[in-house]
Amino acid sequence: MHLSILYHQGLWKAMNTESARQVTNRPRKITLFNGHETLSELVIPVQQSNRDAMRVIETELGRTPVLTHAIFRDRNGTEWMVRRDIGILQKLRILLLSK
Repeated sequence: MHLSILYHQGLWKAMNTESARQVTNRPRKITLFNGHETLSELVIPVQQSNRDAMRVIETELGRTPVLTHAIFRDRNGTEWMVRRDIGILQKLRILLLSK
């Protein structure tokens, strides 16, 4: 019985490792909006950080005056809304809490 418990624990660890790999390989996505209309979606490569993704959002919002906000989806699938008039503290909060 002890061996079966270890086997199941080992299998559980292997399954958790596999799901962790899937989460870390998931790319970050940025969706740009004009009101309720989706204008475009950008995929940020896995090698780039959340800070790089935030810079892309700031560049796109500054370059295109039609955009009202962007949705930043991190590796876990959590969505963060970045409005055009977002403050520094809100940006830092997103950068700290997103994965």
